[in-house]
Amino acid sequence: MRLVLTLLLVLVLGAAAGLLFQGDNGYVLLAWHGWSVETSVLALLLLLFVAGGAARLAWGVIAQGWRLPRRWRARQRERAQSDLDAGMAALLQGRWKEAEQQLLGHVSHARTPALNFIFAARAAHLAGETGRRDKFLRIAADAAGQDDPTVLLTRAEFLIAERDYRAALAVLQQLPPPADRSPKTLRARQLCYRMLHEWEALKALLPALREQDVVAADDWQPLALEIHAALLARAGDTHEREAVDRAWSDVPKSLRQAPTLVQAHADALAAAGDPQAAAATLAEFLGKRWDEGLVMRFGEIEADAEAQLHSVEKWLRQHGEQPALLLTAARLYKRRQIWGKARSCLERSIHIGPTPEAYLELGALLAELGESEQAQTAWRAGLELAGRRQSNTPAQLPAPQPVVGL
Repeated sequence: MRLVLTLLLVLVLGAAAGLLFQGDNGYVLLAWHGWSVETSVLALLLLLFVAGGAARLAWGVIAQGWRLPRRWRARQRERAQSDLDAGMAALLQGRWKEAEQQLLGHVSHARTPALNFIFAARAAHLAGETGRRDKFLRIAADAAGQDDPTVLLTRAEFLIAERDYRAALAVLQQLPPPADRSPKTLRARQLCYRMLHEWEALKALLPALREQDVVAADDWQPLALEIHAALLARAGDTHEREAVDRAWSDVPKSLRQAPTLVQAHADALAAAGDPQAAAATLAEFLGKRWDEGLVMRFGEIEADAEAQLHSVEKWLRQHGEQPALLLTAARLYKRRQIWGKARSCLERSIHIGPTPEAYLELGALLAELGESEQAQTAWRAGLELAGRRQSNTPAQLPAPQPVVGL
């Protein structure tokens, strides 16, 4: 359209000039340093018009040549972005080799080449090519900086996938703020501390996990229970009562009524050489809140059997004959060598609710009484019951490995 308009304008101007100079072409003399040129006004105007057109054309050519490198670089960046998009799509679809090739196709022209190399490292990692993975990650670190959070988090993720939690934790500790407090970083640190049994560090991390919503509200209490139970067990392993008391004093009051921690406290006291305090702890809790698991554990602690029996007999009057309570009573009667009552409690426990543990105790008691045939029968029944329970339990799938992906 512009060309058509230009041609029309030239024709109109040419026609006007022809009419204007039809009767008189005019005269022009140009002289400079001894040189002179004589021509008509019309010829001069045509010459100037042609010279202007030539100058404009030359300027256009020069301008195009000047802009050509910039346009070429823009085109290369577009191709690099297109390769990045295609590489990411292939990565998400599981085409690792294709993703790696696309991501590195025009990486020299990418706006952020470090990201291309990071994603290429991820593709190589998923393809099992650890050598190329580490090479790409080193190049990404050189491009973005050794303390770049994305590079460090990706390296930590790869180490976690290889179960090298100690090395992953060392990488995570290099993160600068605020990346060191991001949800992804906290989640990775939580996993490393947990796998390394760094319970004190994990306990110190709990407030940040809760503040950043890294742990869901329903999962926070189970995690806190696990941490404090592990710390109580560690205190018990020191065989020092003071260490157990300190660990228990660190437990928040809101968690002290959890049966899991009550049992952990009792076990720690027993391990520290104070079974009487362990039994008293369980008896105090059971006097307020009934729990069959703690009843069973109460009978396993070797404290004052007579005092323990007194508590069990009181519970039998309060709660009636229950399989777990009868089994606990049988164990205590057996420790006091009251064989008849021990046998009676075991048989009633099996009659009400048979368990492999009750059959095992009954077999051991019968063997001690010299009734070997009946003992074999009890043991066989217990094994058959355990086998049936195991076959009826749904197979547990292995827990998925956490992915600390980008």
